[in-house]
Amino acid sequence: QAVNQVKALVASEGIACDLEETPQVKAAVTERHAVALQAEVAMLEHLGFAAPCHDAGAMARIAPVPYEAGLCYPHSALLNPVLLCRELKRIVLAAGVRVHERTPVRGLTPGNPVTIALGDGTLTARRVVLATNAYTAQLGLLQGQVIPIHTHVIQTERLSDAQLARVNWPRRTPFFEAGRIFNYFRLTPDNRILFGGGRPLYKSGEGDRRSGATDVADPRVWQAQAEMFSRRFPALADVAISKRWSGAVGMTADHLPIVGEPDGVPGVFFAGGWNGHGVAMATASGATIAELMLGRGAA
Repeated sequence: QAVNQVKALVASEGIACDLEETPQVKAAVTERHAVALQAEVAMLEHLGFAAPCHDAGAMARIAPVPYEAGLCYPHSALLNPVLLCRELKRIVLAAGVRVHERTPVRGLTPGNPVTIALGDGTLTARRVVLATNAYTAQLGLLQGQVIPIHTHVIQTERLSDAQLARVNWPRRTPFFEAGRIFNYFRLTPDNRILFGGGRPLYKSGEGDRRSGATDVADPRVWQAQAEMFSRRFPALADVAISKRWSGAVGMTADHLPIVGEPDGVPGVFFAGGWNGHGVAMATASGATIAELMLGRGAA
């Protein structure tokens, strides 16, 4: 439903974010992963979702990497999250919303009204929405419930037609591998390979072990990703890595997001803990938060 909501929003608002409707495939690296995918297919069918499973032969026809099997999610899509954020900002500015960037929030005091401590003053409001995800614990809220886990990504230089022809990638399908620690990769619109995943990192916050550090980057993870990229794409040994970045993902113990009013925090609404699925879920949750703030729904 969230994916469909985002697609509808992009269409209705004319959002330029490189949206590309394409299935997504979870790939089985081992036979054990392949068995687990079959169990997932059965579960999805029971819930009313069609998600066909490809065997190794079918995967060989669509995947640039050999895999034991693959589970296809047909109603997926790709987009550029940075462009989506910029377009959403454009839309709210046109609607008369005031946006104050580079205004650090140091903390907040719940109540009626809620008081927000800024870098050089305070702000009061009847209701406040925290869309701070993995950074929320640094405000003293949801500590131990939303955990910042850091993921790293590398991106290649643009592939030439000849380089792209060396790999078997006829449908430009994005792939992510099964397993707790997995890799994922896709082609950008200008034919760069975005390759992420690998070892996730957690680092305690300085002076506060309950909050977790943010903005963590480890060159060793990027190096390991580059080595894994070389193993997955040996035919692209001459393709250079042009960009590297990392980001904090808000994880929860039950792998479900938190949307609503946290207990004991009057006037404050929260939407976060997307567990790596925030592009669709976070965008679509805007409507849910609006309904909750207006008293039309229940958390």
